[in-house]
Amino acid sequence: NAWETLTFDFNNQASGTAAFDPTYPYDMASIFFNFGTDGATAGTKVYYFDDVMMATVTGPSQIDLPVTFDDPTVDYTMTDFGGNSSVLGPDPVNAANTVSITTKDVTAQLWAGTTIGTNLGFANVIPFTATNRSMTVAVYSPDAGIPVRLKAEVHGQPTQSVETEAMTTVANAWETLTFDFNNQASGTAAFDPTYPYDMASIFFNFGTDGATAGDKTYLWDDVAFGPAAVSIGDPLSESAGVYPNPVKNVLYVTIPESLVKEELTYSVTDMAGRVVMDKGKFSGIIHVENLANGVYTLQINTSNGLINKKFVKF
Repeated sequence: NAWETLTFDFNNQASGTAAFDPTYPYDMASIFFNFGTDGATAGTKVYYFDDVMMATVTGPSQIDLPVTFDDPTVDYTMTDFGGNSSVLGPDPVNAANTVSITTKDVTAQLWAGTTIGTNLGFANVIPFTATNRSMTVAVYSPDAGIPVRLKAEVHGQPTQSVETEAMTTVANAWETLTFDFNNQASGTAAFDPTYPYDMASIFFNFGTDGATAGDKTYLWDDVAFGPAAVSIGDPLSESAGVYPNPVKNVLYVTIPESLVKEELTYSVTDMAGRVVMDKGKFSGIIHVENLANGVYTLQINTSNGLINKKFVKF
């Protein structure tokens, strides 16, 4: 006694009936209510139907940059190879944040890695330019001083690729690694600006197999285009905070109490250094829903200098 919309998927034919044949020009349809039960058994029933139409069943959207692991509408399927095993789970520092957890166990190959998404790659080509050929990944490693390799390639064309590496500098803490594809890994192909790179894979402790390194688990998050923002580690910038990060609609900013009464101004720049927001007076609340997905730097002008905070918009 209420309306509902039913979806009929002809890829799943009814038991005992013929499968869908794409060569047939189907041009008629019939509907059967309470099929398999006759009227004597069911009694007199009246059924209403309306709005018969072609339908596209939608599922999670194809993964794209930036990869935050926090959007419920995105398919975050990871593709492991060489002995890696990846699952999504909570950030050990912030349980509300979801991250990818990759285990490289004792049976893993030295080249064990994880493709970020499926073999279809990202929904869009990585927007490399002549002046910006970098990507960043937030990494939480059990060991400092290990190489992390990132490979960009054209999906379905494994020879069209470029690889580069960055070293972890801390253990059991988050850090953002920048991967500059202008500096390709030794023995690998150089960046080719004619290739439409649209897929990426990550390799932890590349060149060391699991039997040598032992069972290790690596956490990673916030895969983004562009280099890490500079000049963010200064004390003034560290005294401020932005949340949520990654952010979808509204960014909240905290600043030192000593600056609260100042008339502050702010701007937001993209990873190419272009000013994309210049709203003047700073209030602590910034609406970013109209920004394209990507990595940005918030710059607040104070009497003590500049506050720079990086955030990811998804």
